[in-house]
Amino acid sequence: MLDLNLGFRLVLFTFICSISSAQSRCTRGCDLALGSYYVEQGNDLTSISLYFQTTIPDILKYNPSIPNQDSLQAFSRIRVPFSCDCINGEFLGHLFEYDIKSEDTYTKVAENWYANLTSEEWIQRFNSYGENRIPDTGTLNVTVNCSCGDGSISKDYGLFLTYPLRPGENLDAVSSEVNVTSELIRRYNSGADFTAGSGLLFIPERGQYLELIFLFFMDGSQSRCTSGCDLALGSYYVEQGNDLTSISRYFQTTIPDILKYNPSIPNQDSLQSFVRIRVPFSCDCINGEFLGRVFNYDVSTNDTYIKVADDKYANLTTADWIQRFNSYGANRIPDTGSLNVTVNCSCGDNSVSKDYGLFLTYPLRPGETLDSVSSEANLSSQLIRSYNPGANFTLGSGLVFIPGRGLSGGVIGGIVVGVVAVVLLLAGCYYFGYYKKKNAETSSALLKNAQVQLMRDQGTNGSLVRGSESSGLPAGATPGLTGITVDKSVEFSYEELSTATDDFSLANKIGQGGFGVVYYAELRGEKAAIKKMDMQASREFLAELKVLTHVHHLNLVRLIGYCVEGSLFLVYEYIENGNLSQHLHGSAREPLPWSTRVQIALDSARGLEYIHEHTVPVYIHRDIKSANILIDKNFHGKVADFGLTKLTEVGSTSLPTRLVGTFGYMPPEYAQYGDVSPKIDVYAFGVVLYELISAKEAIVKANGSVAESKGLVSLFEEVLSQPDPKDDLVKVIDPRLGDNYPLDSVRKMAQLAKACTHENPQLRPSMRSIVVALMTLSSSTEDWDVGSFYENQTLVSLMSGR
Repeated sequence: MLDLNLGFRLVLFTFICSISSAQSRCTRGCDLALGSYYVEQGNDLTSISLYFQTTIPDILKYNPSIPNQDSLQAFSRIRVPFSCDCINGEFLGHLFEYDIKSEDTYTKVAENWYANLTSEEWIQRFNSYGENRIPDTGTLNVTVNCSCGDGSISKDYGLFLTYPLRPGENLDAVSSEVNVTSELIRRYNSGADFTAGSGLLFIPERGQYLELIFLFFMDGSQSRCTSGCDLALGSYYVEQGNDLTSISRYFQTTIPDILKYNPSIPNQDSLQSFVRIRVPFSCDCINGEFLGRVFNYDVSTNDTYIKVADDKYANLTTADWIQRFNSYGANRIPDTGSLNVTVNCSCGDNSVSKDYGLFLTYPLRPGETLDSVSSEANLSSQLIRSYNPGANFTLGSGLVFIPGRGLSGGVIGGIVVGVVAVVLLLAGCYYFGYYKKKNAETSSALLKNAQVQLMRDQGTNGSLVRGSESSGLPAGATPGLTGITVDKSVEFSYEELSTATDDFSLANKIGQGGFGVVYYAELRGEKAAIKKMDMQASREFLAELKVLTHVHHLNLVRLIGYCVEGSLFLVYEYIENGNLSQHLHGSAREPLPWSTRVQIALDSARGLEYIHEHTVPVYIHRDIKSANILIDKNFHGKVADFGLTKLTEVGSTSLPTRLVGTFGYMPPEYAQYGDVSPKIDVYAFGVVLYELISAKEAIVKANGSVAESKGLVSLFEEVLSQPDPKDDLVKVIDPRLGDNYPLDSVRKMAQLAKACTHENPQLRPSMRSIVVALMTLSSSTEDWDVGSFYENQTLVSLMSGR
């Protein structure tokens, strides 16, 4: 056993001189430190990961500029993660075991293999071999120093980089490279000689890597995940000027849902400042890496990442964490558009306790301690510490996860049972209580049979009928309703619909689909589109009603109401500019500019991402096509026509089902075997992307002949398979665009479409990945990215579903 209590040999301690006095004696370490490793010719990540007893993926996580393990550049610095331990109460460091190679010396190990993160004397200090007596086999103890910060200097930094100075480097050069002020570096390294060109510095890591602290606040099971949970809560600190309308918009929820978790708030107009409230949201497993929820935030003029994190999201996230999921530079956020805002969450840890299933994401505030938090939460300090083993409760900042005691089993059970009960009563409430006119018996029977068949098709006995927003239809007639609300669907009378459409006149007809005719109307002061469906389409009617009364999103068409008298009627918001197919394939409309096409693609992707990622159960549209993407007056896209939607459990892979949909948009596994998963929507969306590029139909008819027809996917595969597809790609771009498009942007969208239409559904990206890719494409429409699409490793990872 190595005795680390031997007296220090002062001549060997160049390294220790650069450690502050607070670090020369220690009581504990920290979970994470980074080493700045200078890569020499011949170094590779496999060897480096062995030296530091870590994995290549863990190294890549802290080096986003490295595309993959085979692209390590010589003569550059990389960051290597390791834990920072308090060794024998004397100093902070990590002791690595190094497997000796033939002809190794202490100098060679320190300089060549550990890149001067240690020294030959420092290694020899912890080993018994003489300077020239290292054996050809065996192991060496290699100690690398590290830092956990110094609260007397600043409490804002919790992650530090061990940085070996190289010849020619000085304080200004280091400050410029790491983007930290010279003064701050000097304060953390008071004994360092910055003119020596050797020795260690400890650099505070705040900007680009602060988000890593979030991951280490979580327990090990949360730093990698396979699934999320239906419900988490965020502890939102209300500042002066905050209101529930804004907060509900930031978190894409409703005021009634927020009030449900805050019984002390009487109504939406009585929100007090300087108190905490609970905000509900679903907790998702993001890219298999961590638990969180990505919210879409609509940018306002003069917004900054800091302002959004601190003011709008009450420190439930950070500026750096937001920037990680967006392509805009710190000072280049546009005045309009949207940001991805990620808030971390927890689903618990069974190794700590199985009694808690609901967790509160709690941003610590200055002055708060473990004792004050445990007192406020009415939980023991030990329990909170167990769920947050890496948290520093003395900083007054950062996130901790608090198990919800009074809000766990009872509330979750009540919510689930309540929502399921409401939906199970839909048939009786909607179609027996409301349906009072002629043909009542026939209509009721048809609807009942349709509901049974729909449940059978969905593979459920009713237990799946839950939604992320559970505002169902009214439990009774609503004769006193004078306006139309978003969160509830209104029951209209046949007379009211007939009057609004001039008795469903031909002049009011604006469209026709597979399941009905669509009429324009004005109802209660709002423009509307009324779909009139035959009773034989009752299954599709029920499916669409079920989805749109539970799912509300800016990029999904909004359902206003319904009627079941004589025929089946669905009443939607009126979308002024028709559907995408009309713009792409009709000659009567002006061609859509390229930037508008990218925006419509992004809008549609966001709508699909919502039903795939943020609803329980998961909704699969099954009929995504350009005709089912509507375009509003501002030329934003909305996904419509949910009559063929299928519900599945979260995490389900594929389910066999009857074949529905539109040929040209169906992936092979669905057309051949009827297998259904969210990836069939991804495939169809890829076809839509090809349509946006080419303005061609999904089935391209050569010379107008059906016999010579070819799928749009096949057409583009031939183009993109060329060694240099540029010339062939130009030939299939919509000629109405002229030269008014950036070819690089078109190529990127084509590559994304190719990934979406991959023959293997497992290799298609998720809709969340597609949204991020399109956001990058959209934000760079006028200011093009340096480097091609596949040089952006973030997008490559997203496109591969990682």
